[in-house]
Amino acid sequence: MTALQFVSKQNRNRPLFLLAAAWLALAAPVMLAQRASISPCDPDPTGATATPAIPTLAYDVASIRPHAADDGSMSIRDAAHEAKFSVTGITIKDVIEDAYNLRGDFQVSGGPSWLDSEHFDIQARSDSATNGQLTKLSNCEARHEKQLMLQALLADRLKLTIHRGTKEVAGYDLVIAKNGPKLRESKPVPASDDATPAENRAYGGMTMRMAKLGYDASFQQYSAPLIASWLSSNLHAPIRDKTGLTAVYDFKLQYSSDEDRTTASGSDAPWPSIFTAIQEQLGLKLQPAKIPVETITIDHIDPPSEN
Repeated sequence: MTALQFVSKQNRNRPLFLLAAAWLALAAPVMLAQRASISPCDPDPTGATATPAIPTLAYDVASIRPHAADDGSMSIRDAAHEAKFSVTGITIKDVIEDAYNLRGDFQVSGGPSWLDSEHFDIQARSDSATNGQLTKLSNCEARHEKQLMLQALLADRLKLTIHRGTKEVAGYDLVIAKNGPKLRESKPVPASDDATPAENRAYGGMTMRMAKLGYDASFQQYSAPLIASWLSSNLHAPIRDKTGLTAVYDFKLQYSSDEDRTTASGSDAPWPSIFTAIQEQLGLKLQPAKIPVETITIDHIDPPSEN
């Protein structure tokens, strides 16, 4: 599970994964700095990653309560090597997507309407022994172990049962545009001794600023699969990396939403759409494609009880 920690006020109708990817509806100008939400352990956005065969841990104590505030606030704390899961103001569907390493609503079906309309605060923790076991795992193993812990929590407290499947959905292939890529390779960074090659190579960071003309984003140490995953979270669609690019890159991207371009005019004309921006600024292109994705169907879930 991804290491995240931030607190913000935003549109809570956006899924957790999108929020973690830093497309945040905040009043401009605001600068956001955080690690990318896409795990380097599973750069393929079309399906969940198989969980490593490692010991399964559990949360000892957990509370799930309705979110009292009505101000759009949200907070997330979920460090990979910490036996805690602390979130406020999110939906249970968000938590399910996180627990099963899914990219968005297009991979989840079934369940009651309150899953994505009601918001909750969840606090879960384990003892120091569990903390110690997590610290002995690699970053990837710890993230996957915490996903298992969250799955077990949902099954225990909400009696969640699911079944898995696959389906083809409309998405995109990320390819190199006609005139070639416009990406600058990142400078080498010291490798971490306890990280996998994928973590040392593909785990990027980003900052996002809400500007007058749209979104002003800076990316560091981003691989092509990670770019595809970030785009997938923003466009709510699966995206496959078909670029063949193998390096990691630093780059900037300036784009605007459909709403911004509809309402603006004249000298306030916003930056281009994300589709146009990645082609003009990065030398990449999104081509429509039918993509098979892993899905889960919710067979049963009970509403949270206050305890």
